[in-house]
Amino acid sequence: DGDVVFLESREIEYFLTGGLIGGGKFPLPRDHDVDIFEAIAIANSNVMGPAGNATATNFRSGPGNIVAPSDAVVLRTLDNGEQVKILVDLRVAFNDHRERINILPRDMIVLRYKPRELMANIALNFVNFNYSILAN
Repeated sequence: DGDVVFLESREIEYFLTGGLIGGGKFPLPRDHDVDIFEAIAIANSNVMGPAGNATATNFRSGPGNIVAPSDAVVLRTLDNGEQVKILVDLRVAFNDHRERINILPRDMIVLRYKPRELMANIALNFVNFNYSILAN
């Protein structure tokens, strides 16, 4: 009775996003690990669908952005200040849980198109679906 327990607040652990996800700083949950897919979902992006709002403004007309980006780069800062690039193919990681790396505090996730995905979306932007219904 009468004891007081003081718990020091700890620095909020976060991860950063960029590229096709859009820039952001998001807190990491303390009670469980977050893998690459969960981190992208936390950042309010579509994991295996067309890219989020950051890309929608780049291609305003046409059906572009149908092919989802599947190239993710995790920039991890080591204790000595160096950064390491970890390349993640989201299509491979989707089918193989061993490829789903855990996101650590201060990691930066950059989502980008592979060259063939970018070319496919550019080609789709040249397609224009115009149709009309003829009424008699």
